[in-house]
Amino acid sequence: MELVREFLVNADKFNLKYVFNNDKFYEPILFFAGWNKVNLLPNNIAIWEKPDIAPLPSILPRKNIPQIQRLMWGILPLACFVNMCFWFFFFKIYRVATNRKVNKSLSNLPILTSKADNNHNWLFHTFWFASVLVISIIIFAYSIIETQPQYSPKNATLSYYNAIDFRNFEEAYSYLNPKENISFEQFTLEQTIEDGILASYAKLDGIETETTFLNNETAKVDVKAKWVTALGDYETEHQHELIKISNKWFLVPEKKSIDIPPDQFINLPNISLHSQGRRLADVNKTRHEDVLDRPQVNLSEVNLVKTDTILSVVGMLQNLDNVPAYISIEVKLYDENNEIIVKQNVNDIIKHNLLPKEVTPFRIKLSNISNSTTLEPINFVVEVKSLVSTEEIYAHTALQNIEQKQHKLSGEFINFGTNEVSIPQLLSAQRNDEGILTWADKFYLESGIRPQRKRNFDIQLMNNNHIEIIKKGTLENYIINGKRMNNTTRISNKLNEKSVLFFNNFVYSN
Repeated sequence: MELVREFLVNADKFNLKYVFNNDKFYEPILFFAGWNKVNLLPNNIAIWEKPDIAPLPSILPRKNIPQIQRLMWGILPLACFVNMCFWFFFFKIYRVATNRKVNKSLSNLPILTSKADNNHNWLFHTFWFASVLVISIIIFAYSIIETQPQYSPKNATLSYYNAIDFRNFEEAYSYLNPKENISFEQFTLEQTIEDGILASYAKLDGIETETTFLNNETAKVDVKAKWVTALGDYETEHQHELIKISNKWFLVPEKKSIDIPPDQFINLPNISLHSQGRRLADVNKTRHEDVLDRPQVNLSEVNLVKTDTILSVVGMLQNLDNVPAYISIEVKLYDENNEIIVKQNVNDIIKHNLLPKEVTPFRIKLSNISNSTTLEPINFVVEVKSLVSTEEIYAHTALQNIEQKQHKLSGEFINFGTNEVSIPQLLSAQRNDEGILTWADKFYLESGIRPQRKRNFDIQLMNNNHIEIIKKGTLENYIINGKRMNNTTRISNKLNEKSVLFFNNFVYSN
């Protein structure tokens, strides 16, 4: 997964403009890495596009390889093959000649046999074969019984989770208590009504169970499940009650929380965006007046920070224009000789598509630096590119009842729009006691949020005592759309608080 993420994040290095995706599992990583869904082909293959990627140059650079390496590449592989064949046939001929001498010597020795010995060997081998056969049958029968889906509470729980993982709802329903008044249609509806990173984009990677027998007919099973997603690994804990009916164990269905929205009918206005592109039907060139100006964006504060041995660049960016903007950021880290050490693009700790006047924090993890490295002379440059965005940005969400206790933030993520938020993302920006921006991070809610509903969240913030500020950014470190910044605008006072939350929404669309 790390290799896939490297290609998607640093697509400009590989001139990667389009991705054809046939697996829903990868859609979250594509969206939060800054890819836009363009179209869906008739065979359900989705086309994703990365904006502002330069086409492959007509003349590709060619690396000058020394003459000695060219000769080695042509001679050594063939020489190794010939050498292998020589030793293979040499040892084969030598082995045949040796076997002939041994066989000739053994043929001259007398062979002594006894009828009693033959009978003894026959009885021994018969007894040995019968014993192995009986033991094998017993082990096989025991393993068949032990692995029955409903032989024990553990087996019933594992079978239920495997069926849910493979979306086999009919099999999963068969493991539920038949005496409960729940139909198969109701069970299927409850399993599919809510979207989310775990409900729709996760695969079960491992599961641990601990069984507690209350009596001979009931038991409780504590489950720790590990899920793999394109955005990372998740661990969930559950507790299930099971009952025994006719020597089979069944799960008691969990009671779903009843959440009824206040409004039956919702009517909200919508803004539709479209870029004409080439207004004149000409395949040879693009007219100058058809090229849209890049939106004006502003970097208010960027700092180079260190946690343990990891360097990161953290900052705040705002779209100052009156049109939505697509943002891509690249950071270059220089040594004391002004040579590039690391070059990295922003991944998912940013909101790539910004509405007019909208603000987003960002953080770019650079590399692991050893403790012996001198960090004082290191410099960095932040290059920002912006394009006019025509993507539909779902902004009908908000945060409320936010409370902070030390390094924890809790609150409610509310969706007052008309679409379900498949994967809600929270972005946090932190400042130290001096008001300096020190950290930005991302958090994904495990469940989606349906229209007119809310979801509670509780996130852990980074301790500012573990963050070291290496270098504060200046105007010389900022390059926006190919030009050095000549001024910077301070973000509003509300965003200068010690901890501020932003939200980003992935809304699934066919």
